[in-house]
Formats: sequence, structure tokens, C-alpha cells
Amino acid sequence: MKVEEALAAWFPEAWIQMLDPAARVGAATTREALATAMQVLAFYVIFRVVLSVVGGSARLFSAGRGHADPGGFRGGFRRLLGFAAIALPIGRVLAIPIEGVDFEALIGLSVVAGVGWACFYAADRRGAWIEGDDPTLVVRDGFAIFPVREWRLPLAQHLRDDVTGGQLGKLSGFAGKARLSRRGWKVLTDVLGKAEAYRWLAAHLAADGILLLPPRR
Repeated sequence: MKVEEALAAWFPEAWIQMLDPAARVGAATTREALATAMQVLAFYVIFRVVLSVVGGSARLFSAGRGHADPGGFRGGFRRLLGFAAIALPIGRVLAIPIEGVDFEALIGLSVVAGVGWACFYAADRRGAWIEGDDPTLVVRDGFAIFPVREWRLPLAQHLRDDVTGGQLGKLSGFAGKARLSRRGWKVLTDVLGKAEAYRWLAAHLAADGILLLPPRR
């Protein structure tokens, strides 16, 4: 017996009657819709766990630390596709008691969204991290087969003391307020987006006792 058939047969009859009390869709279709939604959720959870383990291991053995999750339009669109891939099968189940119909086409759209999410995830070559004993902000931008650009910005040179306006010179031993240079902000925000760039870098510098201030307007 296939996994989907076994899962469909496992659901209690009370669940089926609750979802389709008037039998407008039919018990077999309702069970199949539930089984599909459960499989999609299970696959998503397993995939995210594997992705986290693999990604965490790669970062552990790499030179960089504090890797950021790129935002911007590409990041937002990727997350939207991932959400759609999960939400559409659930929407199909919810449509049974609400509308009394089986929107089977939602499964096809879910597959398209899932494939789109995977393609965007694999093609997005952007990233930002800190590396080296003399901390250097590394920012990378690239997509699919297009050329990859990389910036290496020593933080001691690109962080400015908010009181004196001068370069920090070194991060160790400094405890105070600082701002990132305009060039550093532009490079970082172009890849991560404004909100994520500030949140990520501020959290990283706070561990060293540095309070990062937003750029001056």
C-alpha cells in the first residue's frame, strides 16, 4: 500500500464527517486531500531540518561567521513561493467544508510554487558574513549564471565612532556607539534589504559591546 493510501485510510471517520458532513465532495476525495496536505507539511519540516543541518555544518567549517539571510525582492519572493507551496494544499482541505468543492487544481499550483522556491533558493548566490581575526564584512551578490560580485570591507575602517566621526581603527576594546560608512551601508542593504541589514549587523556588533546606530539621513 502506498504511503498516501495508508495515510488516507488512517484518518478517523469523525474527521471526514466534520469536513464534509453533507458528503458533497465524498469521503475518498476528502481523505486524499487531507493525506496530500499532511505529506506536504511533513516534507517541508523534514526538508527544513536537513537544510538547517547541512547549512549549519557548512558554516561551521567555513572561515566566515554570523551568516545573514538575504532579503530584498528575491528573498521576499522566495519566501512567498515557499508559503504558497504549503498553504495551497491546506487551502484545498479548507475549501471542502467552506465551499463544498474540491479545488484539486491547487495541488498543481503548489507543485509549481515548490519548484519555483527550490530554483530561487539554488540560484540565489547572495550572502553576507564576518570573517578573519581582523573582522571583515564580506558581502556577495549574484544570481544563477550571472557574474558574482564580492565586497570585502574591514569593519575597523568602515565603522565610525559616533562621537569623533573617525574610524575605529580596531574593534577590540571599543565600547560605544558607531555607524557604518555610507559605502558599507549601500553594499549591505542592496543585498540584505534595509531592515535585515541593520538587524543582522547590530546583533553581531552588540556581542562585541558596540552599539550600531542607523545611518544618518
